Amino acid sequence: MPWNTRQIRPNAMFQTDLLKGKRILITGGGTGLGLSMGRRFLELGASLAICGRREEVLKEAAADLEKDAPGRVAWQRCCRAPASSTSCAN
Repeated sequence: MPWNTRQIRPNAMFQTDLLKGKRILITGGGTGLGLSMGRRFLELGASLAICGRREEVLKEAAADLEKDAPGRVAWQRCCRAPASSTSCAN
C-alpha cells in the first residue's frame, strides 16, 4: 500500500470513530507532518483547525482536507506574535 494513500487502512489499529466529537488544533497544519497528522485525525473522526503563517497554503490544505471531511475543517492564518497565537486557539 503506498505511503500517501487516502484510504483508511483495512487492518487499522484504531476504530474509525476514536476521535469523534474531539476538536484538534494543529499549528503548521498546511504542509508536511502537520498536514499528514491532520488527515489522520480526520480519518479517526475529529474536527480539525489548522493554522500557519502562509494563507494560500492553508486555504489549499483546508480545501483538500474538506473533500474527505466536509464541514469538519477550519483554518486561520496566524504568526508568531502572542496575540495571534491566542486568536488561533479561540
